[in-house]
Amino acid sequence: MSGHDSIYNVEVSAPSDLSQTDISKCIDIISRGGAAGNSIPQLLPKAQSLVIARTCIKGNIVGVGALKIVRPEYAEEITGKDKSNFPFNINTTELGFIAIDPSYQNKGISHSIVEKLCSIHKGSLFATTDNIYIKKILKLFEFEQQGKEWKGHRGILSLWIKP
Repeated sequence: MSGHDSIYNVEVSAPSDLSQTDISKCIDIISRGGAAGNSIPQLLPKAQSLVIARTCIKGNIVGVGALKIVRPEYAEEITGKDKSNFPFNINTTELGFIAIDPSYQNKGISHSIVEKLCSIHKGSLFATTDNIYIKKILKLFEFEQQGKEWKGHRGILSLWIKP
């Protein structure tokens, strides 16, 4: 690890404040993470808020996370018996798209992104993940695993709720 690799800024942005190049870089990082499926190009630009991690020296985007638009149909699908089988308010905001460029992983960037997302949102949140590291971070920010786990396209997913 070179000295500047772990030095980054975490900033809140509206998707409309980012250039198309920046949006494309975020989509690329999320897509390489493999968890979010084919909906990334449609959903990321509609997010309520994005949190972007950039290197201090060159300003390169190395991580991203989002407060997604409220999607009652998707939340209702998550509450169903084939998924979590746990009823929650389907108008709850989803925290998601947490992804870090592989060369910057294991440097605490995901933690910083989730911390910033939680600090800017007042109210309940939900997240779904199959990633053990994200599960640990969600626990730190008072998310609780709810309902049953289910098979996703990459692994076993679980529902996390922050009251």
